[in-house]
Amino acid sequence: MAPVTDGNSAAPLDGRIIAYRIVKFAVIVLLCAGAVKLFVLDTVLVRTDQMEPALADGDRVLGDYTAKEHVSKSYNLYSEPTHRELEQAARDAVRERIDRKLYLDADRLADALAGSGKPRSAASGQ
Repeated sequence: MAPVTDGNSAAPLDGRIIAYRIVKFAVIVLLCAGAVKLFVLDTVLVRTDQMEPALADGDRVLGDYTAKEHVSKSYNLYSEPTHRELEQAARDAVRERIDRKLYLDADRLADALAGSGKPRSAASGQ
């Protein structure tokens, strides 16, 4: 029987090298999955009526979307933007960024919603 090689070198692969590569790959996959769950998306159980009537006690929230935007407005010696204008511009920019994230995640959310067993209106808070 011919020795196993990895194609990049002529030396045979040792069982320890193969085990190391498998363990290394598994650790990288677990770290990536943990990072996605921690920083990108997670489900949250609603335990109180704090979001009534949109969410009922026991509903699950499928995504927690956050965004940060920096907004600047031009000004000169005679006029400057008001705090209200800056705040509204920042809110609009954040809303647009979250809407973009929701649009990109729409298929996954629809699949999760379809698999939850709840009617769309009850699970989405409409």
